[in-house]
Amino acid sequence: MAEKEEKKKRIGIKEVAKLAGVSITTVSRVLNNTRVNEISLKTQQKVWETAQSLCYVPNLAGKYLRSGLHFPYVGILFSRGMARLSHEPFFWSIVDEINKVLSDNGLQRIHLDSRCLLRSENDENIVLHNLARGVITLDYIDDELLEILRRFNGPIISVFPTRELDDEFITIDTDDGKGIVKAVRYLYDLGHRKFVFVSGLSGEFEHPSFKRRRIACEKAIENLVIKEYKEVYVPNWSRITRDGLVHETEQKIVINNIGDSTAICTATDYIAAWLLRAFNNFGIDVPLNKSIVGFDDISLAKLLNPPLTTVHIPTQKIGRYAAEYCLQLINDKHAIKDKKILIDVKLIIRNSCKCII
Repeated sequence: MAEKEEKKKRIGIKEVAKLAGVSITTVSRVLNNTRVNEISLKTQQKVWETAQSLCYVPNLAGKYLRSGLHFPYVGILFSRGMARLSHEPFFWSIVDEINKVLSDNGLQRIHLDSRCLLRSENDENIVLHNLARGVITLDYIDDELLEILRRFNGPIISVFPTRELDDEFITIDTDDGKGIVKAVRYLYDLGHRKFVFVSGLSGEFEHPSFKRRRIACEKAIENLVIKEYKEVYVPNWSRITRDGLVHETEQKIVINNIGDSTAICTATDYIAAWLLRAFNNFGIDVPLNKSIVGFDDISLAKLLNPPLTTVHIPTQKIGRYAAEYCLQLINDKHAIKDKKILIDVKLIIRNSCKCII
């Protein structure tokens, strides 16, 4: 009996602090994003990973349930965990803008990890049914999570949806196809006629956004009647992104597969950065020998050597739209008529491409 009671005991910040080996104050600051500039990134990541491993969910409902007040929280759901999000500037920029808009309107964010929600019915009920007034999801929604979200009685905003969703969801996405068309056209106007698209995992493991960009590239190539085009995948991409390692074997394979193609479009800036390093290791000059265009315009892109030409995703605008639409729907569930919002992107020209005419 005592063992069952122990299992039901709610995990608090004391337990997170004890397991992480830090103070309760440090845990509180990290989880609430307060004065985190005073805390090392290593410590922040350790706190997030510990909270995630314990399936920690803030015990905020009690005070509001007793008072009868509306809960001032909007849940931000990130399927890969806040430990990952805490060191991914691309997504953090979106979350930061969401937080600013919510704060200006008297609301706060509460971070949710879908893997914890799927493992804990108790936490799911507290967060989705008794606490959050709205939910903003980032990234992947599988069938099981979709069923949980459908039971939530409040607005749900899906940013970068990876599947078709019902009209009960508001989706915010970027016009990746238009971005790829701009990139291909730019390289074409520079005189390039031998194209390659470089992506990560292929087949059923290909990320939905990578697949969408690849298909858009195929269509752009076809419309320009470019005869020399191929697609190349980086071997073991998931391991490379997880471990941050660059192995000569993978570099050789990709460089050999690219061959004499001079125009390279990539599925993401991370792949472009990996390619720049590979080319540098094998004495291939960019942009003298190869021209590369990335996608996303992460903060690293302008710091690469050479600075990367890339398709810019307006992360702050996306975060602002997500928060504003969520607020409108909290006040009036019929406020938004257009259920699918598509945001334009633009090509940022730097120094990784060369005219060969």
